[in-house]
Amino acid sequence: MALRSTSERALRAYVRALNVADPIRLQFWDDRGLTMPQLRIMFRLLERDGQSAGELAAAMRVTPATMTGLTDRLVKQQLVERHSDTRDGRVVRLFLTPAGRATAQAVEEASRAHLDRVFARMRPSTDSSKRCASLRTLLSGYKTIWNPGRRGMTSTHPPAWNTRYVNLPTGALLALDEWPSAGPRTVFLHATGFSRGCWRPHAARLASRSTPTLIDLRGHGASSKPPEPYRWSYFVDDLVSLFEIEDWRNVVLCGHSVGGATAIQVAARIPGRVAALVLLEPVVPAASALLDRSEEGGLVERTRRRRSRWPSRPVAAAYLRTRAPYDSWNSEVFEGWIDTGVAAAGPEVELACPPWVEASVFVETRRSTARDDLGLVMAPTTVVRATGSRGMPSTCDPSVAAHVNGAHEIVVEGSGHFLPLEDVDLVAQVVMTALADAVSEPRTEKG
Repeated sequence: MALRSTSERALRAYVRALNVADPIRLQFWDDRGLTMPQLRIMFRLLERDGQSAGELAAAMRVTPATMTGLTDRLVKQQLVERHSDTRDGRVVRLFLTPAGRATAQAVEEASRAHLDRVFARMRPSTDSSKRCASLRTLLSGYKTIWNPGRRGMTSTHPPAWNTRYVNLPTGALLALDEWPSAGPRTVFLHATGFSRGCWRPHAARLASRSTPTLIDLRGHGASSKPPEPYRWSYFVDDLVSLFEIEDWRNVVLCGHSVGGATAIQVAARIPGRVAALVLLEPVVPAASALLDRSEEGGLVERTRRRRSRWPSRPVAAAYLRTRAPYDSWNSEVFEGWIDTGVAAAGPEVELACPPWVEASVFVETRRSTARDDLGLVMAPTTVVRATGSRGMPSTCDPSVAAHVNGAHEIVVEGSGHFLPLEDVDLVAQVVMTALADAVSEPRTEKG
């Protein structure tokens, strides 16, 4: 009982302390029209000017698209300026203008003065070192359970993976989740409109024997979102560049849908870096299907009109979970996707892959040359395809495996195109077998 009473007193004191600090923040919201995320950007630039947009997005745990929106408003208010990096023109760096620096300093000084007055009213007998230690303890506890990139509490256990961002010569910034090294690297590529979080349950089952690496393709998740078009060849160029920059070798490359089509072409382009290939319902239709564009216009138009914004993450999850294809997904997969596929957007949340990006990827399907590269794949390959139409009919031509030398095919009766997101254990077993191939037959650069 005494412990609970102490906790309640501490909670009331904490709330009162926040109310003491809030007037400064609210004053600058009213006077300057600045939101808290914008002030956070300005404080970070005040501390170290010239940071890239990607660095700031990673530090604040928001998507590059959200960071672009925040900085657009700061630029319009003439508080921040954008300049190209002098050594790499593709990288955009942000700098405070004189007005921006003066504003950030004014907020800092006003906050300090306000808190100085608060502390001056405290009893002189209060030990300042104990006061500081208590505040640090409070901050540490708060950070442990609060993720500023999301609206809500997270697990008190740190994630098993590390999220990082890689700037590529192609101009894209790719986000990826990477587990600690425990064996050959397994790289997962998602389907159109999805994100790296879809693969977290699969990665968890493989983490003891490999180094799972989950990637957001350009336009998706937390990766950058350049203007249209979203040609499939751009995904391939990004991945080839990433493999070379990171010097990844003997990789087990696993891709679903457009990620599977991308994996085929990556394996064909850099055979010495791919030790095994797992194609999960890859979008490699029959040649005749590529010529039939009768339904393309309707699909693209429906995609562009789809709902993409909600008041909060729980509302978005509740709305999407009852609709195809999400209604048949493994619950862990859906949770991982909600975490990375829905992003903060001001006071609301939105799809991290905007409908216009998804529509552009669909438009570019007819330009895919993945089918032409099947014969160039040298790595041991497993093709997994479904025969049903749950969520969406299979997009993998039954002849795909026959076009890859020595490929093994697994046909799953029923299900549909989203099979990899429904049956996590099946995918883990297939990748585990591919890992055995990677270990027994490591490939050299000459392939």
